Amino acid sequence: MARMPIGREFRCRMQEEAKSRNAKVNAFFIDESETMKKFKADALAIDGDGQRIPGKSPQVFLESDVSLRELAAETIVNRRTGEPVGMGFIAEFFGQDEHSRDRFYSMQRRFQEAGELSAIDYTMFAGITGPFVYNATLKGFEHEQFVFSKMAGTYNTTFITGERLPGVSLPYTDDTAGYDSADAAAQGQEDLLLKRPGKEFATATLGENYVDLPETELRGLRIGIERTTIYTDRVGMIASNAARVGEILGLHKEQRGLRTFLGITSVTYKEKFQFDSAPVTIGPWQLGDAVTNSNADQLSVTYSDRKFPFINDISANPLTDWTNFKASDKAFSRVVDPNNGLPLTLGLQGVLAPFSQRMEIPRILEAWNIWKLSASSVSGGAFGNGSINTVSANPLTQALGSLDVRTSRMMVQEMVKSGLYAYDGAGGLPDPELVWFTGDFKEAIKYMTNWPIKVQQAPMNSDAAFTHDIILQWRADERGKWAWFNPRLVQRNNRYGQT
Repeated sequence: MARMPIGREFRCRMQEEAKSRNAKVNAFFIDESETMKKFKADALAIDGDGQRIPGKSPQVFLESDVSLRELAAETIVNRRTGEPVGMGFIAEFFGQDEHSRDRFYSMQRRFQEAGELSAIDYTMFAGITGPFVYNATLKGFEHEQFVFSKMAGTYNTTFITGERLPGVSLPYTDDTAGYDSADAAAQGQEDLLLKRPGKEFATATLGENYVDLPETELRGLRIGIERTTIYTDRVGMIASNAARVGEILGLHKEQRGLRTFLGITSVTYKEKFQFDSAPVTIGPWQLGDAVTNSNADQLSVTYSDRKFPFINDISANPLTDWTNFKASDKAFSRVVDPNNGLPLTLGLQGVLAPFSQRMEIPRILEAWNIWKLSASSVSGGAFGNGSINTVSANPLTQALGSLDVRTSRMMVQEMVKSGLYAYDGAGGLPDPELVWFTGDFKEAIKYMTNWPIKVQQAPMNSDAAFTHDIILQWRADERGKWAWFNPRLVQRNNRYGQT
């Protein structure tokens, strides 16, 4: 299959732009050029920050549309003339035989000894190859199997450690403000906002309530192109290796997120609100049963008198029909803002369930009708129980609207690996296949990101070229950490008292 002659067009446009701007084509110029920006946006759907452009898909793929040999022949140039080295140069110096290898290293040594290392310029070749490698890496990182990472939120931060996320505190109980502090019934109510004649407006501040966030972590892997890979044009291998690197990074991110969300990894969640005298460290999953909920980080044990406690661990509520969502809604209605006791605002509601439920969930959510049987109220009992059949449209469709429903294999695997669950509830442990989660995932738990996944190129002619025959080398890395922001916005259902 013929591949697109991208290299020649890219080189010509880059050289034309450099000429129009009276600039030299170097690595900095290439990164900042309009030619590169347009190429990334049009061909690869990547914006200036290296992120996927929303609603846009890549038009050119490394594994199917690009000839690595053509890219090299057209974008590796003689710096003095600006002319491409051509296919003959690629065959002579990048071939598979020992003679081409010797010629390549001899050429590099002569250029270096003569101070003419820049006579053969790889910058355009590296410049155009880098975005292709990044696009393939990003494709692996965004794999569709990473369902939890897509449901959870993202929080961009410049802090590596010690970040405290402040919230807006209620007005202080101060008679100089616009409410009457002598009226105890007004405290914690909307009357705090009332502006009284001759009084000041109440003051809301930052810092009285906050959540402490954990330290972020750096992870990455390297990707390299060997010398003979250019001559043999093995772009498929480069693309698959780059995608695999991205997939590994994405897989580890997904795993860490699930382990944090499920309570398997011990992550300190520390918060302080208006009515707390000191920061409070609690577990993200709270039961109302003081016997079952016996760990030291549970409200029912250590902080039983704390104002506005919450329960988000709902027992005996399997995912079988619409009544389970009704029970979930009742539990959510009792969870309030810890500052003022008013209901919390939920965004788009999501459902995360075991992969084994992927055929059961549509039956629940997409049922056309619901039949409800009830007893007759006819005087004298002419009809018995179940004699009245009420048929209605599926209440979930109307009440919940569009749900973000995902199923995960990895979720069940991590639950079993933790030793806290067992398949089929063996040994008296809860069965992970019967547990499900719902709520506003994007606001409840987020990935703190110092920087998203990015690909950086190593300098040309590095030690890797001599020791491993690697001509071009990149490193894919990202820095972040999963953190709870507000566990009140999600629920765990049916872990205890499973039915």
